[in-house]
Amino acid sequence: LCGVLGRPGAPARRYGWIVVAVLLGVLCGAAATGARVAVRDAAPVRALITERAQVTAELVLRDDPRPVRGAPGRQPMLLVRVDLIRLTGPDGARVTGPVRALVLATDPAWRPLLPGQRVTSRGRLSAPRGGDLTAAVLSTTGPPTLRGEASWPQRAAGVLRTGLQRACEPLPDAPGGLLPGLVVGDTSRLPPEVEEDFRATGMTHLNAVSGSNVAIVVGAVLLLARWARAGPRTAATLCVLALVGFVILVRPSASVVRAAAMGAIGLAALAAGRSRSALPALATAVTGLILYDPDLAGDPGFALSVCATGGLLLLAPGWRDALRRRGVPAGLAEA
Repeated sequence: LCGVLGRPGAPARRYGWIVVAVLLGVLCGAAATGARVAVRDAAPVRALITERAQVTAELVLRDDPRPVRGAPGRQPMLLVRVDLIRLTGPDGARVTGPVRALVLATDPAWRPLLPGQRVTSRGRLSAPRGGDLTAAVLSTTGPPTLRGEASWPQRAAGVLRTGLQRACEPLPDAPGGLLPGLVVGDTSRLPPEVEEDFRATGMTHLNAVSGSNVAIVVGAVLLLARWARAGPRTAATLCVLALVGFVILVRPSASVVRAAAMGAIGLAALAAGRSRSALPALATAVTGLILYDPDLAGDPGFALSVCATGGLLLLAPGWRDALRRRGVPAGLAEA
């Protein structure tokens, strides 16, 4: 590589290692994506989808059931992201997973389910829209059969989310549906006309949990830890606990996990003032997230989050120092 890149020496060796790192990242990403695609396109599952077979599915919820906006007069429908653990076909044959799937349910018994719960349901398999790692769509009209409870952190988060919804019930429809969306990203009660207004003005991101939400929560904990004169390790531990709790509360969807990783790195860099170590941390987080969930590679929101965090690491320190040289108070310049 040094010979290809130019004359031998330190610069060539440095650029050579950069090329090696990029190629290694591409290779690992391709391998992770190929493995996930092979699971998604497994022949037994594809055969059931092609037949549009009636199956009994054992599944684990990955997110809260969300209402689907349909045409007026149609039966309300819920969209549930799940992992299919086991499928039993019409002939009794069993296919084991797990594979990602979507459930389209009309029975209201699906609504109170929590992420992590294991249930059994009977429905018809169909092909997904494509473009991601979703293997199938299960359409069901019956209630789920519970096979276990969610973990206690998920149950605690469910109690908090339900309490917030209950506290918003006395409010008018628009603010009562908007407040949970602004706080925890819960848009289940958001009126369609308000949702359309947010979409028309390009402000739908306010109803989604982002890196700013994570930075506010973890930043508040960090300020309290500094005020209490806690040591760096104690402060870091408290911030990690707050971050994990917040992710569970707002649900660990792909966008939330992405926001947590990016927001935590940006906050750590601004708090510690060590951008040199933060850039490798950003690269490691991006690599780890893509290997864990290759769907993020095609998500524009993920690319925007990475670019925004890179801007915080590369541009914000210079702007902060320039403001402080001009007499701006340290706290305001940091903000």
